[in-house]
Amino acid sequence: MLTQIEKQEISQARKFINEDSKWEFTEEMQFTIEPQLISTEDFNLPQISQHYLVKKEKDRFIVCTDIDKILEEYQLIN
Repeated sequence: MLTQIEKQEISQARKFINEDSKWEFTEEMQFTIEPQLISTEDFNLPQISQHYLVKKEKDRFIVCTDIDKILEEYQLIN
C-alpha cells in the first residue's frame, strides 16, 4: 500500500492537459488518456472511464488499446 506521502507525490505529479495546454512530450514519456463514456441510449447507466496508456517513441505515439475489445463486447463502442 502507498503511504500518504507517496499518494501526494503521485497526485502532485499529475498534469491535466487539453487542447490549449502547452506541454512538450519528450521521447520515452508515458501518459494516460481517460475518456469518460456515457450511454446515449440509457442515461441511467453509470458513466465509465477507461485508461489508455500512451508512450512517445521517436516521432510517433504508441497507444495501448487492449481495453477496446472489452468495450466492443459490451457494445459500449462500435
